[in-house]
Amino acid sequence: MIGLLWGYLKLIFDFLQKIHITEGEFLKTADSLDLVFFKGKSVSSSVARTLCGSDYEHVALVLRGSDDRIFFFEAGSKHGVTLYSWEKFREHNWKDYF
Repeated sequence: MIGLLWGYLKLIFDFLQKIHITEGEFLKTADSLDLVFFKGKSVSSSVARTLCGSDYEHVALVLRGSDDRIFFFEAGSKHGVTLYSWEKFREHNWKDYF
């Protein structure tokens, strides 16, 4: 039991040590049901993080299709709950907002 707990705590510690990954690492390792946390650059994002006491203010659920394409499933204030592809994320330079 202690070994299992230690393994779980090590997993969490290792995750917290590697907050950022390259696009190549993401595309290679992302899998369905992974969570991607975002830290926006806007003032409203900073306010949200401060009020919530969090390092991040947005999260998306990753879905990998049977054709190996990556999609984000997320909720936002403008469009509600949406599903969009990694290609669309890149095309619109949304990474520049985070």
